[in-house]
Amino acid sequence: MSAHGLYTWHYREEYGILNETAAFDREFNNNVKQQGDRPHMHVGWVSGAPYAYALLAYGRKHGISRYIQAAHSVLSKVASGIAPNGTFWASWIVGKGWTTGWNPKSDWLQARTIAEATLFMIRALVLEQSYGDQHKDWEQAVLSNLDFAEAHQREDGNFGSYYHCESGRVEEWDGAGGMLWIAALLEGAQLFGNSDYKEAAVAGGAYYKSFIINEYIYGAPEDVHLTPTSEDAYNAVVSYVLLYEHDKQNKWLDLAKSAADWMMTFRWTYNLDFPKFSFLGQYDFKSRGADQASTSNQHLHNYGLFCVPEMLRLWRYSGDDYYKDRTRDHIACFLQFVAREDGDFNAYKGMVTERFYNTNCFQPKGMMLTLSHAWCVGLVLYASQEAMAYAADLDLPL
Repeated sequence: MSAHGLYTWHYREEYGILNETAAFDREFNNNVKQQGDRPHMHVGWVSGAPYAYALLAYGRKHGISRYIQAAHSVLSKVASGIAPNGTFWASWIVGKGWTTGWNPKSDWLQARTIAEATLFMIRALVLEQSYGDQHKDWEQAVLSNLDFAEAHQREDGNFGSYYHCESGRVEEWDGAGGMLWIAALLEGAQLFGNSDYKEAAVAGGAYYKSFIINEYIYGAPEDVHLTPTSEDAYNAVVSYVLLYEHDKQNKWLDLAKSAADWMMTFRWTYNLDFPKFSFLGQYDFKSRGADQASTSNQHLHNYGLFCVPEMLRLWRYSGDDYYKDRTRDHIACFLQFVAREDGDFNAYKGMVTERFYNTNCFQPKGMMLTLSHAWCVGLVLYASQEAMAYAADLDLPL
């Protein structure tokens, strides 16, 4: 269902993008000149490469050519968007073209968005190679980004959080927005056989560990500048699990566990009591396993699905069932609201919302945002596929 939803409601063939949003109510959407559908695409984070990768993996596994072609189109679009500084542009907007995204200054590019796009472009290249396909334009774009990250890394290992889109100068060193370069560089090193990328990743791991030790990780999302968020935790888990896999040093495993423990401070361990006649109350939505996005964005979201494979590997490495059980909770929570057919919770088949309102912030408690988001659909698709290898242990309807 999520593959159908991502392709049907978010893919725009004429532009080669994944629309960031699609309105549940299509009649209303038509009456407001399609404003419920946002024809924008970030290259990572809320749209772009990660979700195109998930669609590609599903299409390849099941031999669905339209999904493969759509994913190729989106990934090629991302690869075409190289800024003058050598990194990806952050986003593409109909009528404007490539832009820098949602940053404090119009000529800044944010490290996390770019690093995440690079990471999943690498994963798409590896997947395609397994099917005997090469994409030289993707390779060139990925190498440009990896080389930028290595070249602009500070001596202490800091990759910086914001870059000037033309000069490439690091405009903001504060925060952990650059942490995900660790993962991109490690997987890039394996793909391209470049040991320099590994060294840069290890140096980054040494620098960013202080954020984990201090239990204050911040700077991941573009839209809440230098604020601690659940997304910072996800990036830390991914990065430090990959560092542990690189050299099997227990210090990285300990940091990965600490990052996962900090992540759980955003996670609900119980089911909220929603107002009886509210939408979530009527549907008996179970909040156990959901994450609050951040103190700035107080709603429940599913971005923790981003690190499902790393969390499950962390469970295996640590031998601690806590990590498996909490990951199972998270997946189970967000399998509750994937539209099973047109009209299911007033959505269309395969749609997934971004926001479940758990408190009176933005909307009254018990409401749900009636927009499907590319990243929400895409992460359900991604996590479900990644969790299949652990299906017997998780006992979920994946």
